[in-house]
This record gives sequence, structure tokens and C-alpha cells, in this order.
Amino acid sequence: NKLKYRLGVLIILLFATIGERRIYAQLPQPNSFCSYAKSSSITAKHPNVHYPSHDAYDVHFYFLNLKAEANSNYIEGFTEVLATALAQNLDTVYLELSQSLIVDSVLFNQQSIAFQHSSNDILFFSPPQAIDSASIFIARIYYHGPAHNSGHGQGFNTADSHHVSMVSWTLSEPFYSKDWWPCKQDLQDKADSSWVFVTTNDKNKVGSNGLLTAL
Repeated sequence: NKLKYRLGVLIILLFATIGERRIYAQLPQPNSFCSYAKSSSITAKHPNVHYPSHDAYDVHFYFLNLKAEANSNYIEGFTEVLATALAQNLDTVYLELSQSLIVDSVLFNQQSIAFQHSSNDILFFSPPQAIDSASIFIARIYYHGPAHNSGHGQGFNTADSHHVSMVSWTLSEPFYSKDWWPCKQDLQDKADSSWVFVTTNDKNKVGSNGLLTAL
């Protein structure tokens, strides 16, 4: 059986239960990955954009709908990006996504389009017609594969919780969201809101900050 959780943020935490007793996952060596990851990223807390036309559109909303488990870094599903074109005649949209993840298809305003996923973690595609400035568009990216771990707990992680269970978690700030979902990683353009749907085994629990709106 599978359970689907609907949350309002971009962080997944999965952990197993045993019988009727809930096991609260303890992330492995939290001091070694969390504080280190944050402190090591201090010098990177500025726009770190390495692709063209990153300022050609404004992101408003992300919708993540993913399948994930507590004992694996394999994920599959889609991410949807709702944005407004800022440039006149926007003809190419650039996002970031780790090469460890395989893009299956891209829909632009519900129409299937060609795409390219380059070796430097850049995903880009052209809409069927250039987008006028101030026009809203929606891009949906279907993908699957092993989510990337950037080290020191950054990105997507799977490990022993030290409570007879496995746990998967993410640490995305400031530039590790691309390790598990396609996004625009510009700190000057943060989304206004998001949905996160997670489908997982019914022995798992999904935890997050944000608001749980359905189960």
C-alpha cells in the first residue's frame, strides 16, 4: 500500500515505523552535517547563477509531486513551475537539475516540447512560441533517478537513523535544491508558495515544516 502526503514546503523527511510504535528518526550526526553545511555555505550566500537568461522570468510557485522511500535515494515524479515572463519574447527557459536525475519529458502550458539537459546540471527548453513579457506560463518536468548528495548532508540523503530504521531527508539551502528537483536557484527570485505531494510506503511517515493539508 502507498500513502500520499500533501505538504506546503520543499523538505522531505521519511522514516519507518515498527508495528504500532512510532520510531522518531534521529538524523545521523546532526552536528557533523547541519551546522557544517550551513557554515561552509556562508561564503556562497549570494546569487550564484551560471546560466543565461536567469532573470528573464519570475518564479511564483512550485508544485512537487514525488514518490520517495526511507531506504533509498531513488525518486520519481514531476515538478511544476509557474512563472511570469519578464523579458520580451522569452524563447528559452533555463532551470537547474542534477545530471544524476533523468528527465523523461517536459510540458509547457500542457504541450509536450523538446528539452536539453546539459552536463553542467542545466535543463533548458524553448516554448512552442516566444512568450510575451508579463505573460504567465507553466512548465512541468517529469523525471526519475537517484537524487544527488553533495556531501555533509547537503542535497538528498539516506542513512540509518540509529533507531532500527532508515531515514531520507533533504538539505537544500542555499544551492542544493537542484540535487532533487528542477528549479531556479537564484536567491533574488524566491517562489511565493509551493505544494509538495509525497507518495510513500504506508510504513513510512513524512514530516516537514509547513502545513499538512491532506493524507
